[in-house]
Amino acid sequence: MLVSGLLLLGLVAEREGVFRLLGVRLERLPGPPVMLVASSLGAVAAVTAVLNLDTAVVFVTPVVIHAAVHRGLDPRPVAYGALAMANAASLLLPGANLTNLIVRADAPSSGGSWMVDVAPAGVAAAAVTLAILLLLDRRAWSATVDRGRPSQAEARPFARGSALAVGAAVALAGAAIVLLPRPALPVLLLGLLTAGVAVARSELRPRDAIRALGPGVLIGLFLLVCALGWLAREWQLPGEAVAGSGPLATAAIGALAAVLLNNLPAAALLGASHPPHPEALLVGLNLGPNLFVTGSLSAYLWWRACSATGVAVTLRGLMARAPATVAPAILAAVLLLPG
Repeated sequence: MLVSGLLLLGLVAEREGVFRLLGVRLERLPGPPVMLVASSLGAVAAVTAVLNLDTAVVFVTPVVIHAAVHRGLDPRPVAYGALAMANAASLLLPGANLTNLIVRADAPSSGGSWMVDVAPAGVAAAAVTLAILLLLDRRAWSATVDRGRPSQAEARPFARGSALAVGAAVALAGAAIVLLPRPALPVLLLGLLTAGVAVARSELRPRDAIRALGPGVLIGLFLLVCALGWLAREWQLPGEAVAGSGPLATAAIGALAAVLLNNLPAAALLGASHPPHPEALLVGLNLGPNLFVTGSLSAYLWWRACSATGVAVTLRGLMARAPATVAPAILAAVLLLPG
């Protein structure tokens, strides 16, 4: 319900020009292009920490794409970086990733204790990821591209009143995620209401909304998480694999499991036996999805957000960047975990 609400809000916000408007504001930051890129990825990390990574990839990815386009940069490297940074920054606060809550369910952490025990590892992971991304695409930050004619999305006029109303709905959804213990239903209702108004005004077709949701993927992942949660209670072998491993090995097991199973089912499977190094397991579960798109639902949401802005991202382009960040970021994060 939460993801569906976020996707609907993101779709309407893109149609109404909210992200384009915010991208123009971000593009006006002073400094060379590399500063814009660093600020853009920093914004992704901040929203990931305060809200969660799904919210960041749905709402912030289009903003940083528009900012790069208006600066005359190729938006694809920034788009690829947004997904990698969202995964890397999901260690910064407990609510940044659902895996954090699943693995630490037996000993939930307050924001303050998390800042002491886990956040330094999250800062290290985000910093290493940012540095590697800036290095890999260093040529892109000094070259401008010929934009030619503006895309249909950019050329589409928008009503400021409608954009403000949708922006308020997005902000309200963000507040619900931060403040409410169970924000899924309120966010879904906000998404349905916003999309319903857009449909009534002939600004959105129902089939476009259904296509943006991709209900088959969401339902399939939900069923997989439930099945593996049951399996974790009946089968002890996955828990035994991490029970006898050190922090670095636990992180590696988490990363591999995230790619093979998706990080939410992997968290349910590996976290049910109360592993001795839960923070290290989270490092692997949260950073492992940068190895391949099967690792996290955020990759699916990111792909949808990029498509809505008209940016043609590819699996090849993503694989040329994000996997290179994983091993250094995991190593840096594990070294900063409490002994």
